Amino acid sequence: MVLFTLSLSFMAMGQREYNEIVRFEIPIGTTEENAKSIIKNHNYSICDVMDEGEIHHVQYQGHGGHRVSIGLVDGKVIGITWQYDLYSYSSAESKRDAIILYFKEDLGYRASYTVGQVMFNDFLYNGEKQICILSDVQYRKEANAFTGQVRNTGVYLQLIIFSKQYLQDITTRKKEAEEKEKQEGFERAIADARMCASNGKYEDAISKYNEAIAILPDKQDEYESELEMCKQSLAEQKKEEQFGTLIKEARERQQKEDYTLALSKYYEALKLYPDRDKKYKSEIDECRSDYNYKQGEHFLSLYQYSKAREYYNNALQLTTTNKQAIIARISYVDEVERLDVERKDTLYSYQSINNDDYIKATSRLEGLILEYAKLHDLQPCTVTVSYRHTIDGYESKEIVVSPENNSLKTYLSTKAPTLPVCEKYGLKLATNATIVIPVQSVNTITHAIKRIYCGVASIESLNTDIMSQMKDPGKYKINYITACINGENHSFQRIMSYKNTGGTENVWLSLIVPGYGLNRVTYGEKSGVWTTLGIYGLAATGVACKYLSHSIVDKKVAKEVDQLSASSFCVAAIWHCFNLIYIYMTGKNNQELYGSSRSFVASFSPNNEFLLSYTLNF
Repeated sequence: MVLFTLSLSFMAMGQREYNEIVRFEIPIGTTEENAKSIIKNHNYSICDVMDEGEIHHVQYQGHGGHRVSIGLVDGKVIGITWQYDLYSYSSAESKRDAIILYFKEDLGYRASYTVGQVMFNDFLYNGEKQICILSDVQYRKEANAFTGQVRNTGVYLQLIIFSKQYLQDITTRKKEAEEKEKQEGFERAIADARMCASNGKYEDAISKYNEAIAILPDKQDEYESELEMCKQSLAEQKKEEQFGTLIKEARERQQKEDYTLALSKYYEALKLYPDRDKKYKSEIDECRSDYNYKQGEHFLSLYQYSKAREYYNNALQLTTTNKQAIIARISYVDEVERLDVERKDTLYSYQSINNDDYIKATSRLEGLILEYAKLHDLQPCTVTVSYRHTIDGYESKEIVVSPENNSLKTYLSTKAPTLPVCEKYGLKLATNATIVIPVQSVNTITHAIKRIYCGVASIESLNTDIMSQMKDPGKYKINYITACINGENHSFQRIMSYKNTGGTENVWLSLIVPGYGLNRVTYGEKSGVWTTLGIYGLAATGVACKYLSHSIVDKKVAKEVDQLSASSFCVAAIWHCFNLIYIYMTGKNNQELYGSSRSFVASFSPNNEFLLSYTLNF
């Protein structure tokens, strides 16, 4: 430890300024007890105690704003801090200069200004660094603003004195700590690098080796071989990964039938490892086979048979797994080629090639004949429709009806179905087809059916749909028709006409038979029997009384009987007139509701299914 003493040879101004701060000597390196006794003799008392790392600080307060703090390590003084309260900024500047002149050759120290709560300082050791306390007095004054208060709280000049040995020890320990930290960091990085390398994480290993060499560059040669080995392993690893990626992509493209790109990926992979060509030869050959097979399919779709056969044969030579399928495809090419030559001179039967469409067309023609029967009377006949297709797909058809029925022929010519073109192996064929539909018999029976207010008066196996159309009361004329078309019986019913039986014409019937017209205008709801019996009864009573009055001797009685006869005739006449008026008004209302007559046309289908197509009213 270095003993600090004050020099009497210090220049007058510097010594004076210095002595204003350092009032007594405390030797650096002395014991704590000796330092305490020196401080106590100058009337300083303890005001604060604190620890900063390994240094124990004890601060003392003296008179005139002076303070001194000693730093202790292991019970010995290793540093002294003097603080002086300055109220004149210029004097603070001069004191600083005095301290610098006194100490710059002997001990390391830190001098600082504290303005308010803010400290401006720098460190000077053995004269190697110039002190950089703020030199602008005006700026130091403004620094008071850092406390948020515009008042002079004082400027403090602190002088901290350390021994050279202590400072050298600190520097040495710091360097040793730094060297130790570097060594430990280096060793950790090397250990991590080797661990990564053993796990195949070569990129991380290289990064850790570089990290270690950056810490201790002089160790680079020692570990250069390990680093180079990692780099080589990384390069091989990436090469292997690239190879695996290319093979995977090749297989994926092959599955998606992109054989050109698949093959390019296979070849690119083998450039990395040419010695693996035998291992992947069969796989590449299968891909080449698939490519040739696909090309064969392409040229076959263009009807280029020789090209297609060539590619199929190439595919057959390369594959070991798909031979049977390719052989079948070559046979198919031969068959298509034969058909392509044959079809140019052959007319095929449409029914033998496409019987389903032939049956559909036949059924459609039968339906058209039934539709025609809905609108027209149809007699037994034979309908013949001839179709013909050319090799380029053109269709022509001829319709014959025997016996001649131009109406039916015209009807079919506008609605007859078209047969789709027959194709085999994608080639259009010239075909012909003849559809013959005989109408063997058409039988018609007509029935008159009356509809009354509560239902149908007489029923002759009426279709429910016909019943639903007979809403209005009256008299209907219905045809029951059976047609045998192409050996299949079709039956239907249709309403041919309708007549309203409840009109005003029933008045004339009631003139002769009172009550008869009433039954008709009410459509059977009222029978009219009682009206007939009542009117006829009153009339008969009148006749009987009149005849009886002539045979009675008593004139008074005869007169009464004669009056009874007149009353009977009068009541019968009034009843009859009222009945006629009622029948007329009801009949007129019926004509407004139901009309006078109506004609119907009904449609039909097999299995007695009835459909009403339209109705004509007049």
